[in-house]
Amino acid sequence: EIASCLVGSEMCIRDRISDGNFKRTLEIRIKNAELIYFLDLPVEACIRGVKTRKRPKEFPCFLPVNDELIEDIKKYNFVCKPIVLSLFEKYPDKKVVTFISHTQIDEYITKLEVEYGFNT
Repeated sequence: EIASCLVGSEMCIRDRISDGNFKRTLEIRIKNAELIYFLDLPVEACIRGVKTRKRPKEFPCFLPVNDELIEDIKKYNFVCKPIVLSLFEKYPDKKVVTFISHTQIDEYITKLEVEYGFNT
């Protein structure tokens, strides 16, 4: 079994990927993950993403876009990211795949689709 955590997830569930950025559970999620996808995207891209995102009904938890959320995004690189990076150092056995752009994410997904024979 592979336990995957998208860094920032609320909890790490076997065979699941979840997202979020909850510092109180971050270490246990990283400690228990075998594979971590770290989205180290530019602040502007994150702000644009939250302003334009739409969530399907299957995702009832939805943070409203407001000034507080935008300020949290702007502070992420100074407040949360150092914690995440220090935990990566603390658990060097974890495989971390870091993405710095949406293009890089798309290319990675395309590579996996080809590798595993998925048609989208």
